[in-house]
Amino acid sequence: MSVPATSSLAPAMTALNELPTDVLNVICTWVNATDRESLVQLALAAPLLFAPAVSASLRAHAVWGLTVSYCPDFGTEIVCSTNDTFSLVGPVGQYQVGSFAAQIDETKRSIVLDKAGHPRWFLLLPQRDMNRQPFSSDLDGQMVLDGASATWSLVPIRAASLQYFTIQRNYEGNRSSRFIPPLCRSLRIIGLVSIINQIQTSILDTVTSLMLDGCSLSMITETQQFFRVLPRTLRSLSIDVMSYYHGQDSAVVLLLENLPRSLRKLSIVLNGSDLASVVWPRCHPCLVKALPKLDHLESCTLLTSTSPASLVQVVQALMHCPRLDQLALRVAVFDEAEYLLCAQLAQLVPTGLGQLQFDVDLRHSNGEIALLRPLKLTLPPAQRNLTVTIPKWHPEMGRILPLAPTLTRLSLMADSPDVDVLF
Repeated sequence: MSVPATSSLAPAMTALNELPTDVLNVICTWVNATDRESLVQLALAAPLLFAPAVSASLRAHAVWGLTVSYCPDFGTEIVCSTNDTFSLVGPVGQYQVGSFAAQIDETKRSIVLDKAGHPRWFLLLPQRDMNRQPFSSDLDGQMVLDGASATWSLVPIRAASLQYFTIQRNYEGNRSSRFIPPLCRSLRIIGLVSIINQIQTSILDTVTSLMLDGCSLSMITETQQFFRVLPRTLRSLSIDVMSYYHGQDSAVVLLLENLPRSLRKLSIVLNGSDLASVVWPRCHPCLVKALPKLDHLESCTLLTSTSPASLVQVVQALMHCPRLDQLALRVAVFDEAEYLLCAQLAQLVPTGLGQLQFDVDLRHSNGEIALLRPLKLTLPPAQRNLTVTIPKWHPEMGRILPLAPTLTRLSLMADSPDVDVLF
């Protein structure tokens, strides 16, 4: 008697476009945070993927892949013709898939505005012809190709749908740079932007995230009215300073004196010891005073290139932030005495953190590196992520470095192979 063979059924596979909308939204958000161009390509993969992908492109700043060396979010202006063709305006803009372009009236040479007085924006898709056929990937994607259809290459976007905006020096000559979306939640300003005062008198109340990337203190000084009052609902403030001129050392103070209690993330990056030596002494007392009032602060980044002693009071002030979960510190060491102070600073780091970064920078030292002894730091355990960068590791660090059982990422770095002693 033969027994019928039992067939094992393979688990049913669900196609990407058949997933629930909530799941697709999460996937598209992740892709946008990885590579914006891939997100826009995904939008065209299936009809049901189009809406979630486009929606994700409106919610958050793009992360561009390695092939894009600049931030082209809103740097393009276009002219649309009546025969379903379009062209770029000006020498700066490029056709970058995934970025937004504002429409220009070719006759009046001005921005085309909607009924509410906002620019008409378009999301740039991969260029397609009037038959919806894509062009060869071998063709140059930085220019508008002959035969490209405005209908199938551009997606009209209402200004009120854009939840973020980027202003940068490279594009400040563009007319569209002066129009921040009315419901903007995240505002990013890159470089020395001189047109801030021409945009509006203050930051929109809708903004919950403000990023100043690679900025100059002169920009803040010259546009004090714009930065004088921060939105009461601001959750994230990032200040990355690249340069300054004499007499501008108090520019950052303008921001730190008005930190709202709603702030959850604060990041201050001072690039270079010269900048830090001038600016940080003015920031230091403001932070010591402000931090204990930030009841909701969850993340604090202080990459200041200053001595360990100058951070002691600030780190002590962080003890009064009950929700602090992420902390990143970078100190610069100029001589051996300051080098030894790093161990004392490490002992003051608040406990109970989920993520901790502690960096000791020797790039600005006075040449006594050969005299430095290996460091033995006593750091509190980080629950998820621990990153430590010190020039020379003490052999006992491998034994005393606290590693929480819940740790998911560990990064140990050194300026020499001494990190091998830990293993």
